[in-house]
Amino acid sequence: SPTEELNRAEECLNLAKSLSPTSEAAIADAFITSKKGDKIAALQALASIDSPSSRSAALMIVAHHEGAEGALDWLEKAGIEVSALDPDGKHFLLTGQLEVGRWEVARETLEALTDQDFNTTPALHHMAAITYLIGTVPTEFRAVVLNQLPFEAADFPLAADAAAMDARQAAQRQFAGAAEVARQLNCPGGATLEEE
Repeated sequence: SPTEELNRAEECLNLAKSLSPTSEAAIADAFITSKKGDKIAALQALASIDSPSSRSAALMIVAHHEGAEGALDWLEKAGIEVSALDPDGKHFLLTGQLEVGRWEVARETLEALTDQDFNTTPALHHMAAITYLIGTVPTEFRAVVLNQLPFEAADFPLAADAAAMDARQAAQRQFAGAAEVARQLNCPGGATLEEE
């Protein structure tokens, strides 16, 4: 919740907790605690839940306080494997890895993704496609490509060795998967963007 809506978020959460206390409500409570500036208390609350969703929430909370680099370092120090996160957490992790330029680690993250992850968090198709594609882009252009495709994309230099061609085909399959999901969700603009 945006800071200016924090009181309203607490009211809604308290109502939800009065109806039925759930782990989801406890996770939401940790986000509110974090938003109030108490990262340690938020992380302690999440540690007591010990679920893929709570670990993903913890990653997001650390990123809120310490940035993407700090969150990735925290995840490594905490010994939390990619497979221990929920699908939204995996998406968040992959986004952070690309944001700070951890290209090879992001590629390794792809290997932990399952069909269920893609079904639960369809945006993973796009992130997986970008991760595959970015490995074929010259290192000095990768950060630029993450923000915007080159205007002269037809002439853009992409690696063409056997591994790069496999990665480019994997990227194409993921972009096609993202387009299909967008069509199923009645998002024709998103489908067109993924197809392009």
